[in-house]
Amino acid sequence: MRTIGFMAVVALFGVTCAVAQGVHEELQQAKEGDTTDFADGFSGGPDYWDVANLSSGETLNVLSEPGVGKQIVGALVIGDRVRNLGCKPVGSNRWCQIEAGVKQKFTGWVNGKYLREAAGPPQGATSSSDATGSLPCATALGQPSSVCPFRTTRGLGGNADVWIALPTGKERYIEFREGKPIGTDPGLTLSFERSGDLSLIRIGSVERYEIPDALIFGG
Repeated sequence: MRTIGFMAVVALFGVTCAVAQGVHEELQQAKEGDTTDFADGFSGGPDYWDVANLSSGETLNVLSEPGVGKQIVGALVIGDRVRNLGCKPVGSNRWCQIEAGVKQKFTGWVNGKYLREAAGPPQGATSSSDATGSLPCATALGQPSSVCPFRTTRGLGGNADVWIALPTGKERYIEFREGKPIGTDPGLTLSFERSGDLSLIRIGSVERYEIPDALIFGG
């Protein structure tokens, strides 16, 4: 009887080990076979995001820190592709740090609900032409309009990068998407209004620039 009982224990133990080993192997195979790159909450996620969930003509503000009411350092439009630098929870929302821009990169934070996984890095827009010239400007408080030299790289569909020479020897950068100015150098605010075929741009409370559509679209 003792021998039969001992053999039963051995058999039962062997079955238990085999089942456990089988489960372990299945889990290991599933783990090794799962190569999906997805946004897994607040860590990891894809290498790149696409801006999504915006209406046509809307822009997504890029902020200096996560959370509402922070300083605006840039803006994005639907379809823009940005690099994922990591996400974290702030209150009930997920905020993600991103790197954006092609010609002049900048970093900041956006609400994660406006991002979706992208397949790869942004494709540089095909440059159709480069141009230089001068445009009306005022770079000091109370200064009447004068002219400032500029250089631009035009893409397609009203996408362009404009650099305007300042009296200090530096340059002011303005990014256009679909014909609209959406961003400037980090730490500065940009606003604009339309007047005919001109974009009347104000940067901060001092600088003013008049940029015609022909400068952005060519012609």
